Amino acid sequence: MIRTIDLTGGPVELGANHGKALFDDIQSHLAERMRLAGDGSWVGERIGRDRIIEEMELSLNAHERFDPDLFAECTAMAESAGISVGEAILLGGFTDAVDLLRSRVGEDDCTAVMTPSEATHGPLLAQTWDMHDTASAYIALLHIRPERGPAALVFTTAGCLGQIGMNTHGICVGINNLTAAEGTYGVSWPFVVRAALKMTNLSDVVDMITGTDLMGGHNYMVMDGAGHGYNIEAMPQRSVVDELRSRPLVHTNHSVHATTKAYEAVILTESMISSRGRYDRAGELLREEPSSIGALMELLRDEPMICRRSESPLNIQTCGAVVMNPADGELYACQGVPADVEFDKITL
Repeated sequence: MIRTIDLTGGPVELGANHGKALFDDIQSHLAERMRLAGDGSWVGERIGRDRIIEEMELSLNAHERFDPDLFAECTAMAESAGISVGEAILLGGFTDAVDLLRSRVGEDDCTAVMTPSEATHGPLLAQTWDMHDTASAYIALLHIRPERGPAALVFTTAGCLGQIGMNTHGICVGINNLTAAEGTYGVSWPFVVRAALKMTNLSDVVDMITGTDLMGGHNYMVMDGAGHGYNIEAMPQRSVVDELRSRPLVHTNHSVHATTKAYEAVILTESMISSRGRYDRAGELLREEPSSIGALMELLRDEPMICRRSESPLNIQTCGAVVMNPADGELYACQGVPADVEFDKITL
């Protein structure tokens, strides 16, 4: 069963309790991600710890300007967990940090789908969360009840503000990694996810994502309880928005628009094969069966294409998965390879 951490209060209290509740995991998770950032396996060259932290710290002003409350939460979490704020940015926004540090491309992560209101169970947003295979141990579900703004369920890992989630106004957000050719000293994607979950209007979410100076490339799927939805390919330099209409939307880890592809790094052949294969397979499964919650769970369990097991050299694995039903305030999540575990139902 996925562990759930209840967090209540203002930004400092939310962050401090996060750091306290997951102290040991934050410490070991940071050590693992520092190793992966520094040993060359993800960025293409060996990089010393001091340089990694220096690069992360150059983005701190951008994060604080973007959302002072989220920055205060992140700072309090870091202090409570005994790490620096720069280390917290690396820990939470690892793939954006890779965009900033990399000298070559290697990673590929996540498959996401969004289905319209015409589906048999209403509008749904579902995705795998694919990452280095050691990340599964650090997954947690945060039930956040802030002193101001909507409550939210947030799928994340220890020390990360948020990765996937849904709030009490039905705002949902999911993500896929995109590989930017050039990262910037901008805002990392977990801040963007949590900022979206503070909002009550979907058009404001879209404006926020497309108007933010981003650290790295990501694709964002956003939806509300009325069934409105948008897919946003967002590079630090440009964004493209697609509206959910009568057919499901699918996204994996390559740009599908020329506008954003112009800012995408050259992706390794095997990674592109994986991304395109998962994109095609998800589309095929969505055409075969109505998009019920159960059908989307089975889509996320589909082996060997969508549900992935660790293989060398990058050891990417499907570490967890989420299905969100914003109309009914239901979130289904699992920790571990979806084909091996059950989904837990959590209701806001």
